[in-house]
Amino acid sequence: MGKMKKIFTVDKETVSLKATLFLFYGAMYALLPYLTIHMVEVGLSIEEIGLIYAVLPFASFAGPPIAGMIADYIGNYKLVLHISLFFTGLFYTLLLMVDAKGLPRNMTNTTMATFQCSQNTTELIWSKCENSCDLSTELNLTLLMETCHSECPTDTMTSDNTKFLSNSSRIEFVLLKQYDQNGTCRGDIVPKFSLLEELQCTCFKKCQAVLDGFDCPESTRMSIDLNHPYFDEKAHNRGFWQYFFLRTIATLFTGVNFSMLDSTTLCKVRETGGQYGRQRLWATLGSAIASPLTGGLVDLMSRWRGFADYSITFYISDFLILLTMLSLFKVELLIEKAEDKFVKNVQRLIKLPDVDVFIVMMIVLGSMWGFIESFLFIFLKDLESPTYLLGLTVTASSITGIPFMYSSKWIMNKVGEINLIILAFLTYAVRLVGYSLIHNPWLCFPFEIMEIITQHLMATASATYCAAAAPVGLLATLTGLVGGAHYNIGRGTGSYLGGYFISIFGLRLSFQYMGTISAIAGITYAALHFSCLRKFERRRNNETEMTTVFDRKNQKIDDRDEIQYSTIWDPNYVQSNQLK
Repeated sequence: MGKMKKIFTVDKETVSLKATLFLFYGAMYALLPYLTIHMVEVGLSIEEIGLIYAVLPFASFAGPPIAGMIADYIGNYKLVLHISLFFTGLFYTLLLMVDAKGLPRNMTNTTMATFQCSQNTTELIWSKCENSCDLSTELNLTLLMETCHSECPTDTMTSDNTKFLSNSSRIEFVLLKQYDQNGTCRGDIVPKFSLLEELQCTCFKKCQAVLDGFDCPESTRMSIDLNHPYFDEKAHNRGFWQYFFLRTIATLFTGVNFSMLDSTTLCKVRETGGQYGRQRLWATLGSAIASPLTGGLVDLMSRWRGFADYSITFYISDFLILLTMLSLFKVELLIEKAEDKFVKNVQRLIKLPDVDVFIVMMIVLGSMWGFIESFLFIFLKDLESPTYLLGLTVTASSITGIPFMYSSKWIMNKVGEINLIILAFLTYAVRLVGYSLIHNPWLCFPFEIMEIITQHLMATASATYCAAAAPVGLLATLTGLVGGAHYNIGRGTGSYLGGYFISIFGLRLSFQYMGTISAIAGITYAALHFSCLRKFERRRNNETEMTTVFDRKNQKIDDRDEIQYSTIWDPNYVQSNQLK
């Protein structure tokens, strides 16, 4: 009874910190999960999305030390954090002004349409003009394809006939006949300058398209002026660089926010003797509640306005950031100073072969995480997922991981940290291949729950390994290296590689290829560990046992030291959340 009372007792000294964490993580998860979909909506290609995500981790990595130097100079960490929060909201909101679709601003003679192609038919679907579908036949049309997806089996060889049905494709068609079906206009079309066989899809393909050539209500037969390009490449490139700049700066400030709040939480726990996990639980609840809530509002707004509208996520995030800034006035900001001689410590660590291999494997593992975080929502939207479902994936992975966070120490003792890392590779393989096989977006949840292994237990395993492998005095250095390898280098590599794969192979095959890479990496690491790397760990363990008594006499060790390294690898730690 006394133990249960202790669990539910509120620590009054950390109430304001809990509120700040709840509001801030709610603000971030109200927006960040949907930014990838927003990138598609503003007109960025998959390759451009991958390129941006490859750079963003380096911005998040650079932000905290820059802010730390400024805060040290002016002597006011809370002021720096308030300024960082303000500019985070500002630069994210400015993304709403970006337009990279490459459509001339003075072009009004356009209509949104849907192009779809199957084995039996090729047709165009558009809205009625003055309650009528009466358009002239043999009408020449030019379509700019957007947000294409297919339901082709991965082993379909003949699907290459319709590779031109991809984002930013521009194709000229001739409208042969038209008819009204269930309140929408449909028409049979053929390509103007291609053989009909090239448009006979062996499986269902569908593209949202911008249709140039008629406009309600003055629809007349017309041809496209080929001397005036439909796609404005300069406008598109300008939009890309605007988005790149704004998102990079916003990510830099986001990294500052996460880092300073995480450090404050850690220092506050040490000061009060509390438990870090219970403080972080409020951050988890904030993200679990905010994400599906804003997703549902996006669906409502989009249905009301008639097009995909993600602006509500930005406004809700801004409101919660404002509340975070107000709550922060009640928080005593405590920041831990960075250690000196970082480069020298790194040189000592790279002389350890098993540690070197571990860091490389964490980069590969981070690549899998980065690929999923960058492109999973695009894949689910291709399956016509409602936006609130995307938010529920965040809730599912967060809530299901809580019990395992409390029992992670017991699991670690039973399985072992390296075995859990290997298991994380194999689980990523199952997740990635599993995603590629589903056609109903709701079936993603069994694979989302697997984040229990790929994030929650993996994080604890990494922290435990660092604590065991780090030489005396190098624990902070090793945890920083491994964290940067996974959450920065790995994230960027996975995003860039994923964008390259998707541009060549499409979404489904890319998920399968990344899953195959993960499986190969896991098997390779298992072979290396059990054949030769394990002897280095045994030798180090023997040396540790010989010096344990001496170290305990000369170094104060308590439970709070364990908190220091384990929280760096908390599944909701800064680097794993800021770019999701």
